[in-house]
Amino acid sequence: MEGIAQSRLTRIVKLQNKDYETGEYISAIPRTAGETLQLITTYPWADQRDHLAIGLTNPSITIEGPDHDYLKLSPWYNGKFVLHYFDKDHHLYTHSLDQLADADPFILAFFSDTPFDISSFKKEITWLQNNYVQFHTQGFHYTIRPIRLVGTAFLALNLIFLASTFLILTHFTIWLFLPALAILLLLGTIGALALNHYRAVKNKVLILSRGKQEFSYGPPSAPVTFNKNDIQEIITYGRRSKGSYLPLTRVEIVFKDGRSIEISCLMIRQFDLIAKFPHCRTSEIGTTFPFINHDAAALFG
Repeated sequence: MEGIAQSRLTRIVKLQNKDYETGEYISAIPRTAGETLQLITTYPWADQRDHLAIGLTNPSITIEGPDHDYLKLSPWYNGKFVLHYFDKDHHLYTHSLDQLADADPFILAFFSDTPFDISSFKKEITWLQNNYVQFHTQGFHYTIRPIRLVGTAFLALNLIFLASTFLILTHFTIWLFLPALAILLLLGTIGALALNHYRAVKNKVLILSRGKQEFSYGPPSAPVTFNKNDIQEIITYGRRSKGSYLPLTRVEIVFKDGRSIEISCLMIRQFDLIAKFPHCRTSEIGTTFPFINHDAAALFG
């Protein structure tokens, strides 16, 4: 083991903190076995363990192996620790540890050129679970998703059918022309709203995760970076449908210096967007047609 510990062989080693979401990691850089052991020693395990729900998305130090495999060290129940090994065939294995130092031999072995020994690990039954996303670093890039307009298109088709029915029936009574006209006006407004949202974000990218304080928004070639600490309030404009907001919902992020940006939920669901700002003040304003202010949407792009 001493020879392995002194080896300059490196692996990509990355960190995950307790407020991070699935696939969110920082400080993913090549490290030697010795540097990784030092990182494990200095990582604030006690602070990160506070109010922790045990799972694969947890405070951890993860090592990426040479064969598309991963070794993750995380807190475990009753003050213990656990090693999760995820192999190239997407099988998950676990090995609990009484003390942090008990992980050292496994960490050193993972830096060797020999196959990693999992004889002391327990194979977990994870049918129908996509555990790969728990170990692979995600990008958290959001752009316009036209598929989120499917529900709006379906509503428009129903309105067209209803308006056509009323127009046909106007041959029997002229009074049916008024509801047909009202439906056509509603249809036109919804179409204008959809076009408004599409134009506002068609050439934008949102780079945002829950754990990192910085996030970016703007043109993909040069998005502007912001800090969550500079946010005064996040306001949602729209109407709920079956407990959630529709894709044609706008979310305004107001900064303490008076600036603001407006993001369409064509990029990301309102619930998922708000969840990425756990420490920011939020509010909701019921608006039937939440048109985006193009000046705010394009302020930094």
